[in-house]
Amino acid sequence: MDGVFNNEPKTYDLRGKRFALVMAGNPYTESGEIFKIPDMLSNRADIYNLADMTSVNKAQFEMSMLENALMANTHLRKLSQSGTDNLYKLVAYVQDPERNLPNLDGNFTASEIQDFIQVVKHALQVRATVLKVNETYIQSAGIMDMFREEPPFKLQGSYRNMNKILSAIIPIMTEGEVTELVANHYKNESQTLTKDAEANLLKLKEIMGLLTPEEASRWEDIKKEFKKYRMLKGMGDQDKFSQIIAQMNQFVDGLEGIKEVLRGKHEYKLVAIIYNSWYGTYQSIL
Repeated sequence: MDGVFNNEPKTYDLRGKRFALVMAGNPYTESGEIFKIPDMLSNRADIYNLADMTSVNKAQFEMSMLENALMANTHLRKLSQSGTDNLYKLVAYVQDPERNLPNLDGNFTASEIQDFIQVVKHALQVRATVLKVNETYIQSAGIMDMFREEPPFKLQGSYRNMNKILSAIIPIMTEGEVTELVANHYKNESQTLTKDAEANLLKLKEIMGLLTPEEASRWEDIKKEFKKYRMLKGMGDQDKFSQIIAQMNQFVDGLEGIKEVLRGKHEYKLVAIIYNSWYGTYQSIL
């Protein structure tokens, strides 16, 4: 096998020698396409699932999100110039304000220490969202398409995402500005998902608790239509049964709209009777 060692090309003879090949992959590529390891490789390898590993080593994994981003942020880089102990001390302090302010290694002014504290607070806020995105991504990837209740979630909560967001964090930012920074980051990330971008951004806002009433209504409509599409998926356009089901779906939707308009009026009872009759027939066909 040809390789490079100390900037010099070299041919390695691996016959009769033991070696390890390490690969890493995500369920989806950057564009949202499904990524699969070929069977000839997967059945000859030990597979480790990140979700299983993080559940066992949760605290270490969460801290690693900060450790891997130290060089991305100017203030965190300065804080950790003598080692990572300063980071651990401030994280513990921020998470438990009743603690006394720790003694940090290094010659830092009171103003610099306050800046470090603010940046760590912002970093923990960012990490909470990135970890939730990561958890949602893993959960979504583990669901078979035929059992989904909503579109697959393809935005990722990786070290790269954490690094990019933290690179823009400064002490004077408010909590709201940090939230906006995270949302804008994922808005940019969603551009590679093309037609899946809207659904993924609405799911992200749901995760972050940022859905407006209009967006919440839109998200419910998307999930509703997604389940209908999932039910009809696989039936050809020329399939008579699928055409009947599609027409009955449209009819039921129409009755739902009429029911809302006439709610509270005496005509509502008549619509309800028609609706229940048609819906019962619809369910029996299914």
